[in-house]
Amino acid sequence: MPIGMKMTKAEYDTVAATLVGKFISQVTYHETDCLDGTYHFFDNPRFDSAAFGLGLSLTDGSSMTVTWGDEFEYYGVSLLTSIMSSDERFHQGILDVTDSTRWRGVVGEEIVNVKVYWSWVTDENNPGKRRYYPQDLLLHFRNGRQIIVSALEVRADDFIMGMMDNITIFDDLDTAREYKCLQQEIRPITLTLPFSMGSVNCYLLRGDSGYLLIDCGSSSCRKDLLRELESAGYKPPLLRLIVLTHGDFDHTGNAAYLRQTFGAKIAMHRDDAGMGEQGDMFVNRKQPNVLIRKLIPFFTGFSKAERFAPDILLEDGDDLSPYGFDARILSIPGHSKGSLGILTAAGALFCGDLLINTDKPALNSLIDDMPAAEASLHRLRSMGVKTVYPGHGTPFPMQVMMGEGG
Repeated sequence: MPIGMKMTKAEYDTVAATLVGKFISQVTYHETDCLDGTYHFFDNPRFDSAAFGLGLSLTDGSSMTVTWGDEFEYYGVSLLTSIMSSDERFHQGILDVTDSTRWRGVVGEEIVNVKVYWSWVTDENNPGKRRYYPQDLLLHFRNGRQIIVSALEVRADDFIMGMMDNITIFDDLDTAREYKCLQQEIRPITLTLPFSMGSVNCYLLRGDSGYLLIDCGSSSCRKDLLRELESAGYKPPLLRLIVLTHGDFDHTGNAAYLRQTFGAKIAMHRDDAGMGEQGDMFVNRKQPNVLIRKLIPFFTGFSKAERFAPDILLEDGDDLSPYGFDARILSIPGHSKGSLGILTAAGALFCGDLLINTDKPALNSLIDDMPAAEASLHRLRSMGVKTVYPGHGTPFPMQVMMGEGG
């Protein structure tokens, strides 16, 4: 695959997958700015940084270079199915690191899995469109070791340069995450609600073997949801799981349809399951007046056809890794008794309607149990949350919610 050749995501994933089942025999780092023979940042104990790429020679005679490039019109981890020669791009120095501390434990070991972590930027010419690029490549080996190759440049003083012209190599997942690598691919989907009721967010996450959809909007937004899923490159058989943060109609209205049409399983907390089963969002909540109870289903379009019983009843601490997602469930009651959050290993929290950001980050004003909501927020402050993805409004850093007043 020559440098500069454009690839689709599917083509890139196919090239990356050719490493599975193979064994590394030699590893070389390729530097473009080492005219004086100095290899920059190589001696950092937490990572290696190569000012252009690395070459992997394999025992079957094939090879691959993992380098920094722009195949996706934005900088990312590029793949070449050969070793980059010293005159192919600028002046190169080549350093054999096969026997280095970082690589010694994986040379000769079988590569059993390769995972690509995609990120995105907004298209400057089309703000409604995102351009995806491969930010990180994770290699799993038979002996349990991992190697992470990232297009994020990290300097020796721990300063993250962003997408520059180096690649950074880690051999520890936690260390890589400290430097903002291995972020779960997240696609926000914002759906407009009827009758000027604002909008609601759903989130599509790509895992090891399919997709996870967090919340699914009102049934009145169904066409918009399906269009957004299609534009994300989503294929229906790959939707493995729908996780509902709570039972309100604007978050659950398409769950029954998606299960019936695509076979996805529905998961939610048992304390909100009655809302979906009975078509009544006030089950397990303090009861409002009769008029509100009658009007809400009318405005949200939650009919008998949208009722459902969840396939999976989630509890606090449940692990989503069996479904291919490095995340766990947090019970965060307050907006409803069965409200839950999904916290990824990278610190992304999908909080449903406990927190919002329609004007500024805040505890939702529509709270069923304020002491429970405040306790949930207090708990989240100690859970290592980095970014909050709310059900309404835009994502925001958890740091802004760390004050005592929330």
